[in-house]
Amino acid sequence: RMFPEVPLIVPEVNFSEAPKNQGIIANPNCSTIQLVAAIGPIHKINPIKRIVVSTYQSVSGTGLKAMEILKAQSRAMIEEKEDIPQGVYPHPIAFNLIPQIDVLLESGMYREEEKMVRETKKILSDSIKICPTCVRVPVVSCHCESVNVELTNPMSLNEISRVLEQAEDVVIMDKPSDSVYPTPLNCQDRDEVFVGRLRQDFSCHNAFNMWITADNLRRGAATNAVKIYTKMAENDLIKGNS
Repeated sequence: RMFPEVPLIVPEVNFSEAPKNQGIIANPNCSTIQLVAAIGPIHKINPIKRIVVSTYQSVSGTGLKAMEILKAQSRAMIEEKEDIPQGVYPHPIAFNLIPQIDVLLESGMYREEEKMVRETKKILSDSIKICPTCVRVPVVSCHCESVNVELTNPMSLNEISRVLEQAEDVVIMDKPSDSVYPTPLNCQDRDEVFVGRLRQDFSCHNAFNMWITADNLRRGAATNAVKIYTKMAENDLIKGNS
């Protein structure tokens, strides 16, 4: 993903980089894909200066064994059993939050957090400052992200909403007065990126907050790869494509 000669692509955001490949195109990390799909359209018209993002990542991002251990631990806790199944994570994940994804680096970040920093910079702009905290949560599918975005220039929420409404495969679910916002249960098995809780950040100039949800196995992985291939084929960029 970070090899300079290998394009790191989210098709809606930076497909123009895809033809520069030398035989390989990289799929970004799942948490990065949904982040840049939502903020990329805004960055194109009002450069982003800084992002503070906290992720709430489902266990399916770890794999089948993690999904099974979540179910086993949840069942044991509900039945008030003394022996709770252990495995996969350093702590029980059922009814718990674990602010650790992947290995700890010398920087103090876990590798998942470093991935978000490096990949977002490569896809959008190296000038963007990014402060991530990645958390594993007891949810089977879909990652969620709480994102604070600082822009270069003033931009109203109405303008931000209009940009997102026109963005490819971004769906706004934002009527908090009626409890309408994206959740894992209403976004799983979908290929779009869902955005809600849009609101101004009154503590910082030119800043706003947003909540992003997407199916990490579909939009955060398989769907992105299919989109890359489809756009390459549509533009006759695949060698030997008929």
